[in-house]
Amino acid sequence: MNDRGSVRGQRVLVVDDDADTCELYAIALGHEGHVVTAAFDGESALARMTSEPFDVALIDLALVGLDGLAVARAARDALGERTPYLVAISGYGSPAHRSACEDAGFDEHHLKRVPPDELLSMVGRAHRRPGHSE
Repeated sequence: MNDRGSVRGQRVLVVDDDADTCELYAIALGHEGHVVTAAFDGESALARMTSEPFDVALIDLALVGLDGLAVARAARDALGERTPYLVAISGYGSPAHRSACEDAGFDEHHLKRVPPDELLSMVGRAHRRPGHSE
């Protein structure tokens, strides 16, 4: 672990239809040694998750096509225990939205824009979850 509490080399999928957000997250996480892949819509995010191994998926809820909730449900159904640690990152933060995220299978929910230190903490929590392979 590094001094920010995050392990290096985690495989992270960033899913957001805003290219600037994907780039900011990729820079912050890549700087700390993580391998970042971006997807800009729900269908491509699900295709990536089911064809490549990821440790963490940071998913916006408001996506073109499949929304983030549908992506999380489909990933859990398709991948079971191999599902990456799912983090909802959204502008939606009401109790109803948080409950919907939990019901869809997200491990965490955060409001946009997430500071770099918190992104790194999320990756670290994913690494420490039970059943995570080293």
